[in-house]
Amino acid sequence: MKKGTALHTAILEPNLWDATIAVKPEDAPNRPTEKQLVQPAKTGTKAHEAWLDACSRRDWWAEFDKKSAGKLLISLADADEVRRMADSVRRHPAASFLLEMPGRREASYTWTDPATGLQCKTRPDYHTEDRRIVVDLKTTIDAKRNEFSRSIVNYDYHVQSAWNTDAIGAEQFITIAVESSRPYCVAVYPASDALIAAGRRRYEEAMETLAECISSGIWPGYGDEIQEAIDLPEWCLD
Repeated sequence: MKKGTALHTAILEPNLWDATIAVKPEDAPNRPTEKQLVQPAKTGTKAHEAWLDACSRRDWWAEFDKKSAGKLLISLADADEVRRMADSVRRHPAASFLLEMPGRREASYTWTDPATGLQCKTRPDYHTEDRRIVVDLKTTIDAKRNEFSRSIVNYDYHVQSAWNTDAIGAEQFITIAVESSRPYCVAVYPASDALIAAGRRRYEEAMETLAECISSGIWPGYGDEIQEAIDLPEWCLD
């Protein structure tokens, strides 16, 4: 998730990288534990030398934390991977074309849902100036069509797609999927009408449930009564 956030910054708001991302140096010392910072009774011992080393590491981290306060901390290796992933996206003809179109990046929108009265908010990664196209950037282990479609289901990406599409009245939602390991391949997938419709049903049902819970003060879990007997999964049955 940290790499995903860093990638969004590197591609969509590179001017904010230094202000929002802190990269842990390769030669950074290990953070000392509270136990290591307990001063030993005797000086000139190995325990005392270890304590002095721990104090030195504590001071190093105190200075680093002061400089990087409020920033997202990532390792040097992760920062290098983010750079390579961002380069792959920029080199991809379709992805670069979409992101270079006139539009808005990381813009926030709020509204009141007319059906439920709930206060809503969204922050699309990018949309064109005319709001016809919404573009979302996703990191993934595997960007092949079949595998990424599974990620859409597992992480409810279709709900996010419908939510952002409806929020700004867009005509098309497009995902730029970039793999998080070499060779950092990129795929660009427009969302189908069926995908958006499925996501819309999910978020509308969720909002109705949320509104009912807020109104009634009742927040159900898996049911208040004893349920039907539970069995092993079908694949595990003889």
